[in-house]
Amino acid sequence: MTIVKLTKYQKEVVKKISSGEVTDILSYMKTFNLGEYIGLDEKEIKKICREKYNGRFYKVKRGKKQEINRATWKNLEDYEEGFYKANIELSDAKGSSYHYKYGDSFANFPIYEKRYVAKNFSDVINFISLWQYLRSKALIIELPRLLVKEDFSLCTDIIKPYNYEYGDGDYDGFGNNNREQIDQLEDGAEIKLLDSVRDYKEFIDWNFSFSDEKMEIVYSYLSKKIYPAPELGNYVQNKFTTEDEIGQRNNFRIALVGVIIAIATSILSLIGNFASSDLKKIKQELEGIRQEISELDTR
Repeated sequence: MTIVKLTKYQKEVVKKISSGEVTDILSYMKTFNLGEYIGLDEKEIKKICREKYNGRFYKVKRGKKQEINRATWKNLEDYEEGFYKANIELSDAKGSSYHYKYGDSFANFPIYEKRYVAKNFSDVINFISLWQYLRSKALIIELPRLLVKEDFSLCTDIIKPYNYEYGDGDYDGFGNNNREQIDQLEDGAEIKLLDSVRDYKEFIDWNFSFSDEKMEIVYSYLSKKIYPAPELGNYVQNKFTTEDEIGQRNNFRIALVGVIIAIATSILSLIGNFASSDLKKIKQELEGIRQEISELDTR
């Protein structure tokens, strides 16, 4: 007879499921404080940009076919013939976002929005294992669920260190297609117009990366929610033992009692034929059976 023993922590999780407080992976992570909100610091990024480029200027060629829009490029000033003077600015990424898609679900994350990420992704896997056990015992009911943004962020990795190179091919809706290492140029150097605006990626040492592999592992569970079946309450009250396990335990106990009665009957009928050493051995065996029955009662 095999009875699954849950750890103390797993029992606490089952209690939260039974009470309806934990209904899916996300509510489990938040209930047990297994995740944290992390985001890029816009103020710090702008500060680094100013410290790097404050007071430096570059010559920007005037357009031949179309005049540069001064309303868009407010940092431009008239300079030498055929050129503008440009100070360095940080491109405004507030209106831009990362777009993630998996199956029929998708999510958009603005650049500076904080994301809810798992402190340790193994916590998600451990919860799924417990979920599978409860399902195998018909202790929970599964229903469909629509994914939310935080489900995607749970499958986000933190890349450290993050090394950004100009023109690295990443498309995020506001790339500048930089082709020159502008920080290596001297003041007054001739540059292209787009190079007078810097991408935020230049000033960060870490970034987010969506993990398709993690999403593939957990997607079938993220798209479901669970409710306690009526039997789950009994399972908790019965010290985390299912009705089937209780039945198996009782059958085993009855069988042991039968063995004890048979042994005792044999002893009474044959006691005269046993030496004292044999009686001592039988007594020890009976005591072992008694202890096993006692342990069953305490489980």
